[in-house]
Amino acid sequence: MKDTTVSVIIPSYNSISTIDETIAGIRRQTAIKSVLEIVIVDSSDDQITHEHLKSQEDGLIRVIRSGYRVMPAIQRNIGAKESKGDVLCFIDSDAFPHPDWIGNILDAYRRGYRIGGGSYQVPDQQRKSRVAYAQYFIEFSQFIGYGSEGKVSIVASCNIFCERELFMKDTGFPEIRASEDSLFCLKMGKYETLRYLPQAVVYHIFRENPGHFLSNQQMLGKYIFVFRRKSFDSFYYRGIFPYLLFPAFISFKFFRIFIRVLRTRKSHNLKYFFLSFPLMIKGLVAWSKGFLEGVREYKTGKHEILTAG
Repeated sequence: MKDTTVSVIIPSYNSISTIDETIAGIRRQTAIKSVLEIVIVDSSDDQITHEHLKSQEDGLIRVIRSGYRVMPAIQRNIGAKESKGDVLCFIDSDAFPHPDWIGNILDAYRRGYRIGGGSYQVPDQQRKSRVAYAQYFIEFSQFIGYGSEGKVSIVASCNIFCERELFMKDTGFPEIRASEDSLFCLKMGKYETLRYLPQAVVYHIFRENPGHFLSNQQMLGKYIFVFRRKSFDSFYYRGIFPYLLFPAFISFKFFRIFIRVLRTRKSHNLKYFFLSFPLMIKGLVAWSKGFLEGVREYKTGKHEILTAG
């Protein structure tokens, strides 16, 4: 029986400040012998990043040009189609893996898990950043490393694995700007149960500019509504109900974040939950504005632009 091979796929856009750490983290993998290739799909328009990446090409790293500012979903699909490994591991260019990341994924794959994802941590260099923790808790509270392996319906795309054969059964990631990972997981869940692997850790490098953080939260809030409206046939996403029920939505979201932080049983997480609390409130306000913007755009049909990049 031949050894299982892995293709690591990385979408890149003007990632010169972070992607070297991503590449270095993959090269440090304890299971590096199983890594057949690192496929970087680059859409940078700064030229510096693309030229730097081309200089890194060797027997392990392959760089594919995807055009200027192509959506990450499209880049991941391009990388998957061009890859050759048995298992596809997706990570983003602003993240880097724990040394045992691929080893833990391969262990799960050999136990019959064909698709799933892992947990997220804040990197050491940002462990005193309140802005980083505000994003961490708002965006990744579901994947902050508590609990044990289990069945899930959704994992995040910057730490996801999928058997290549299974990936090719469908059209890959939906080509939208955000929430493409959620839609992808719901599609793939029709074929196979997704598994959450808290031991498969990726460190996400977060934005440290408060303005960038808030604008990104607003964008995410808008796409979250469109994703939910398209994916779930529930009355509370229709008509006037999103407006009436919105205070309950946002309260539940905040309460759920707090409970998840408590469940990690890590004093540092609890400390930074309270230290980043004012920024989290601002982030949730921005997220709320985006969510309600999504409600309005969906009603007028403008949500179709969300598939345009």
